[in-house]
Amino acid sequence: MRIIKEKIAVNYYFKMYQRIILFLLMLLFIYLSIEAFLPIDAYADYEFTQESMIYAGLALIAFLVSMLKEGLFVSNIELYKAFFIFYIPVFRTKVDLSNKTSVVLLNAEGKHIKENDIENKNIEDKKGVRIYLSDKNCKNKRFLIDINDVKIKDFVIEILSQMLALERI
Repeated sequence: MRIIKEKIAVNYYFKMYQRIILFLLMLLFIYLSIEAFLPIDAYADYEFTQESMIYAGLALIAFLVSMLKEGLFVSNIELYKAFFIFYIPVFRTKVDLSNKTSVVLLNAEGKHIKENDIENKNIEDKKGVRIYLSDKNCKNKRFLIDINDVKIKDFVIEILSQMLALERI
């Protein structure tokens, strides 16, 4: 049995201003780590203290959290909603595909996006698109993911269609 895996990291989990705040927090922790590392006395040796290690660890955590992306992880015929750090899935939850046979695209206002709209580039706006999984009648929709970059949506739909045998409505 051949194992097929596809990772699609779509959006940063945090907005830009939140990532800037995390980056500034990281710089603060680096500064505090260096302050704790440097000796108070000019003749003392440099030594790693527990305090400097804690601040360095907090700086690393702030950096990794600022790089967190959300996306999709497909393994064989199972779909997962995942969080990635440098395209490595760190946390994933399985998406229930029972009775879901199609992929539905909606714009930010909740209006259905048709194939013609995509080809005519009528949805090329800054708001992005939302992807839902639904049954044939579109009565039972389940939200899957927001895609802010409209260029990625074709790739995501192609992966969902090919690997999971879902049709686009």
